[in-house]
This record gives sequence, structure tokens and C-alpha cells, in this order.
Amino acid sequence: MIFYVFSAVSGRIQDKIDKTALHSKGSEVSYRRKGNRTMNLERLSRIMSALSDATGLPVIWKSGANMLVETALPLRHRFHTHPFCLTVKETLENRCLRNDDADISRIVVRNRQHFIHACHAGAEELVIPIFYGDSYCGTIMIGPFAGPESATPYPGCEKLLRQLPELKPAQRQALVELVEMLIVPMAGELADGHAENLLPPNELIRHETVRHAIRIMRERFRARLTLSMLSRECAVSTSHFQHLFRVHTELNALDYLQRLRVLEARRLIALTDLPLGEIAGVCGFSDQSRMALLFRRYFGRAPGSYRKRASH
Repeated sequence: MIFYVFSAVSGRIQDKIDKTALHSKGSEVSYRRKGNRTMNLERLSRIMSALSDATGLPVIWKSGANMLVETALPLRHRFHTHPFCLTVKETLENRCLRNDDADISRIVVRNRQHFIHACHAGAEELVIPIFYGDSYCGTIMIGPFAGPESATPYPGCEKLLRQLPELKPAQRQALVELVEMLIVPMAGELADGHAENLLPPNELIRHETVRHAIRIMRERFRARLTLSMLSRECAVSTSHFQHLFRVHTELNALDYLQRLRVLEARRLIALTDLPLGEIAGVCGFSDQSRMALLFRRYFGRAPGSYRKRASH
């Protein structure tokens, strides 16, 4: 039995968070006062760890409607690492990525409320989007677990699926309430500076010419791209292309392109040991100084400082 009395679980979670808070001024008030995004992510990590430890279920966070990985969080809170998920990913990793990036994201953007999602492999997870006003901060995903009629189409995964715990409706609702009590009060701080806010959700861009341009930029952002090149490949004039792109994304195309580049730089800085100058070149920046300027603008710190924090 995973849950006993949820009020007691809530108390244990809060106790754990309080005991492991930052050494100086670890209260939520001090987080808000300092406005330090790293501190907010540390607190988010503690909350997710406490939820996971108290329930026995994995808890992960994805940033915003583009379901981006938050590299400052521990691995267990960034990816689905349950044995069932890892077994499925051995041969179907791209389908698993589409489950998060497209399937779940589309439902969240449309419905703006929590729901139970059955993945392509037959497992279920509780999806709880976190909003701050109209700003979509990110999503808490709890699971995997089994539903009453769960079944997998993939041979070799049946036993692992049967071993997953089942959650009753009352238990699921209790989890939603815990997340709303512990994480929703942080929504304003989580929304501030999140990488997701750099780009509009893909699902909300309907115009095919703009979608085609975005596909080109996502595939070739490392190379030199100009407005004339993009408009030519989209078979429209440069002025019309600029108008379409701004109307449907609220960004100009070159701004969108540089945000793609800085997001990739952020990923490489956190996950690799490549020199910063090399990362700048790989991501399409003219030089390291340009990358550092944009990195500070969007993420509030220098690339080297960000790498040092992400490595801990």
C-alpha cells in the first residue's frame, strides 16, 4: 500500500522540506525576497524528492508547454528512469519523447488542468500543469503506475507493467492537492526566467508557412540563416514572411533563431565539458561574447557560473 493517511504524508513532506532547507533564511519568504531562481529550483527539487520518497512514485518536472528538461534538477526529476520506462526506451525512445513533447503538451495547453495520461506503452501517470496567471510554468508528472485495465503492446514489458502499483481515484486527488499546496505557491518564481518562456508553444502555431520556417530553423539553427534565405524557402517575400512570423509567434524570426541557439547552448553547457568557445561555434553564434551576452539576458547568469551550478 503506497499511501496511508494523506494528511500525515503532507506533514512528513513539509517536515522534510523544512529540515533540508537552505542554511540561511530557508523559508519560502526568503526565496521570494531574494528572487533567486536557483533557490526556487532547489526548493522544487526538495518538494519532488519528498513527494517521491513518501509515495514511492517517481516525480519529474518539465518546463512549460515545450516540455523542456530543467538541467539544474537532479536526474531523477528530469527523466523517466523507472525500470519499466527504461526498458521501453531501449527500442522506442523517440516515441517516448513524443509522448511528453507532443501528446501530453497538447492536452495541457488545451485543457489547463490535471489529468491521467496513459502512455503508448500502457502505463499511466498523473499530469499536473502549473500556471501563474496565463503563464504556463511547467508540469509535474507522477508515475508510472498501473490503471485497472492497463496493458502494453510491447513484448517483454508485460511483467514490469504488472509490477507497477495502482492508484485509487482518492489517492490521485490527494496527490493533486499536495502539489497544489506545495508547488503552486512557487509558480510566480518558477515562471520568472524559465527557459520555456523563450519560445511560444509549438502546438499554438497553426500557420503552415510559419511552422515550415520553424522546422527549418530547428533543423539548421547551427548554420548561418538569414531572413532572405528563410523567406525564399517558404516561397514568400521577405516582408510578408516577417509579418506572418511576428503575427503567429509574437517574435521576429531572427529573435526566434537566437533563442533556439541559446537554449541549445544552455543544454550543452550543463551536460558536456566542451569549452564555451566551442559551444558558441557549434550553436551558431558569431563568437563566445555574443553567446555570453544572450545567456545573461535570458538566464540571468554567465555561462561559466551556470555550468558550475549544473554540475553539482
